[in-house]
Amino acid sequence: MPRYHLSLSPVDRGGYAATLMDTRLGWPIEFGRCTKQRIDGRAAIYGDSTGAIPNWSLTVRPTDDPAMFSATATDSQHFRILFPECELEHEGGRGVLSGWAEEAELIEDSERKAL
Repeated sequence: MPRYHLSLSPVDRGGYAATLMDTRLGWPIEFGRCTKQRIDGRAAIYGDSTGAIPNWSLTVRPTDDPAMFSATATDSQHFRILFPECELEHEGGRGVLSGWAEEAELIEDSERKAL
């Protein structure tokens, strides 16, 4: 089973909430206030972490396949977790975006400066 699980669901008036769970350590990173935005001219859902683990950002974008999305979670200093294939699932009558990733990538010094 992959180590990281991401779930994103609508909460109110165009807002979203997401949880990134490290299934090995049991650490949730909460993104309680995600919103639709345009980033680099493309539609996206964006949010900063709001829970006990600060300094993470989440960006979710549609892919060329209309049924799939990709997501990137990045802390401000060291790590990036890519979720290349997130799918819309239905739980309790509502849509929940769900994706899995095996590992976090170390952000190189040159990339860190660009963030």
